[in-house]
Amino acid sequence: MKYRIPFSKPFISLKELAEIKKALLSRMLTSSQQNIKFENLFKKYLKTNNLTTTSNATSALDLAIKIIKPKLGDEIMTPSITWPSAINMIELNGCKPIFIDVDPHTFNLDLNDVKKKISKKTIAIMPVHFAGQAYDVDNLKKILINSKIKIIDDCSHAIGTFYKNAHVGANVDFAIFSFHPNKNITTAEGGLLLCKSKKDHITSLKLKYHGLYDQTYKKDYKIDNARKEVLMPGMKYILSDIHASIGIVQFKKLKFILKKRKILAHRYNNFIKQLKNIKTLNHKNKFKNVHSWHLFVIKFNLKKLKISYRKIFNKFKKNKIQVGVHYYPVHLHKYYKSKYKVNKKYLPNTSNLNSTYISLPLYPDLSYKDQDEIFKILKGIDNLE
Repeated sequence: MKYRIPFSKPFISLKELAEIKKALLSRMLTSSQQNIKFENLFKKYLKTNNLTTTSNATSALDLAIKIIKPKLGDEIMTPSITWPSAINMIELNGCKPIFIDVDPHTFNLDLNDVKKKISKKTIAIMPVHFAGQAYDVDNLKKILINSKIKIIDDCSHAIGTFYKNAHVGANVDFAIFSFHPNKNITTAEGGLLLCKSKKDHITSLKLKYHGLYDQTYKKDYKIDNARKEVLMPGMKYILSDIHASIGIVQFKKLKFILKKRKILAHRYNNFIKQLKNIKTLNHKNKFKNVHSWHLFVIKFNLKKLKISYRKIFNKFKKNKIQVGVHYYPVHLHKYYKSKYKVNKKYLPNTSNLNSTYISLPLYPDLSYKDQDEIFKILKGIDNLE
């Protein structure tokens, strides 16, 4: 079905094509100068040199887990309301996912639940800056202060999110960023891994390119680099220069993209606060926080509304408006439900929230007229008491 108003739409122009042309004409289509250029933009933005691009955010997650050298049966904590790639990477590295409940008002980690579920086998935690809103990083660090537990920040939603004047991901052990087409900026497919330590960063460069060497982009054929030896078993998780070219132009648009998303998000907020049975997430925190508005999630009071969750989707679909679900809890997916048999009492907030929320369209090209159509549908649903 073709939607009149899609859920997401990358902010692409002819400028991306012009930058791609540079990569094509250079004949260096794999990771080379365009990757260096793209990484340098992020090094300046995130104020660190310890970062590298990857083929996608999932591969960046895999690298982060491999760097901490988990043993079979080690535990990694993660919310269940997240994209399945996080849990899949935990599972595929021989670890056990420990599902953490969320704050029902923000969908960020419930830090009290973190305290309860830490064990001797816990080696890492993967918090999500959900929808582009920072979780309380400092309080999580206080909980972990006397442990060796690593923080692997999932910043897939959070390009442009700041916590206490620092960009999220900059002050933890590892941070993962995504450049999927529905993110704030895109490379079509791509990711980025940030490491706190130089040693881990060098390991990431080896692991992402067959375990060969740490100078992934060294393409100077005046130097004899024909002989390349494996230093450790590795993958091929590199980003092509064609993808990096898209990212270079997208990064230059970031300030404008964030401004437009903020304006549209505030319009949603101002309208929805007038409704009785539809609520937004809580966007206010005790700490200084800059929201990047990757998602705009709303919750329905289905105990009062005379409409089912499925029929809410049908109302939008009938009007050719696409909405999303972020996310169907991973512990309820067939494989994980069968293997771990997590009950509702283990994740009370997650369980109560399930099938009560949707994500509304949010992207720079979304017009006020389009938003007004969405408002009309929401008003109609809110009146179905």
